[in-house]
Amino acid sequence: MSRREHLDAAIAAHSSWKMRFKKFMAGETDIDATSVEQPQGCDFGKWLYGPGRSDLGGSFAEIECAHTAFHKSAADVVRKKKSGDQIGAEKALDATGAFTQAGAKLTLLIVKAREY
Repeated sequence: MSRREHLDAAIAAHSSWKMRFKKFMAGETDIDATSVEQPQGCDFGKWLYGPGRSDLGGSFAEIECAHTAFHKSAADVVRKKKSGDQIGAEKALDATGAFTQAGAKLTLLIVKAREY
């Protein structure tokens, strides 16, 4: 895949987390917090820590930081729900919540990198 294709795929994959969390919050599926927290575990992370490091050039560090924060916030949602903090998990998923904000920041950085 080309650099642009990897970045487009990352935007689509990270956007799909909203649907995964909707099912998770409804009890329709399970998510493992430890796995989710690993930024190198997703397809984008594998590319990011491989060819993406050089492909992104000066954008790498900022995207890496945002990608790590996205995975941490996703894991936090899972941990909150599993510990019985349904309200805290829902708050992280709402429009101003940590997960939503982390996803928006990551998407913005990927879109900017895609333009170069």
